[in-house]
Amino acid sequence: MDILEQARELGQAILNSPEYERYEKAQKAQSEDEDATSQIKDYNNLRNELALRIKNTNPPQDEIDEVRATLEGEYHKLRKNPIIDEFIEANEAYYRLVENVNGIISMFVSGKESGGCSGGGCSSCSGCN
Repeated sequence: MDILEQARELGQAILNSPEYERYEKAQKAQSEDEDATSQIKDYNNLRNELALRIKNTNPPQDEIDEVRATLEGEYHKLRKNPIIDEFIEANEAYYRLVENVNGIISMFVSGKESGGCSGGGCSSCSGCN
């Protein structure tokens, strides 16, 4: 079997993983929920508006801290929505899986550990144990 075929098989294995299936289900649920979609849209609009304000006005640090606190507060409100919270959790789990796969590939290609596993060991990694 050649390398490209193995890459296709790896890609298919990722698509069949519980992490991806959870992510896909959560993404679908979120996109079909009008309240969740509206909350995310409002949050993204606020984030973009505040980022633009900071970029254009170069405010002092206390204003930047205020903007950061506002965004954190709005993010916590998002996380109270169980549909959005599940999507965020599922997305993070899927991202960790992909990062672990990439780290393992990089380790074998370069002969060096990528640093993806904490402390340089694999005890915290669920990818290859």
